Amino acid sequence: GHYGRGPIFAENMNALLSYAFAALLAYGALMGARRGSTASLVMGGSAAALIAFFTYRVSKALSTPWPLFIIAVFLAIFMGVRFLSSGNFMPAGLVALLSAFMALHYAMGFSSGGVERV
Repeated sequence: GHYGRGPIFAENMNALLSYAFAALLAYGALMGARRGSTASLVMGGSAAALIAFFTYRVSKALSTPWPLFIIAVFLAIFMGVRFLSSGNFMPAGLVALLSAFMALHYAMGFSSGGVERV
């Protein structure tokens, strides 16, 4: 079980960080859609929904962080390639950087006990 507020607070902060990542992806999807990019809406919206869904599952100990890690790595690679080909930091470079950070964050969850952490 949990003793005191420490572990629960840490889990809530990890989930909050993951939900914030999902919200940024959703915001980016909407901004892309406003500029006429259906692909941005579909891909960004799907990634945001999957991150939020698996964050919830991990926070309830119903899933491991693996799906979150895989999605973040995919986004980091996909958007990193787009950034390198376009040379524009916004939005591809930013999403690649945030996704790489989140992939590291999720990987750290594996090394520190796994299922309960996001």
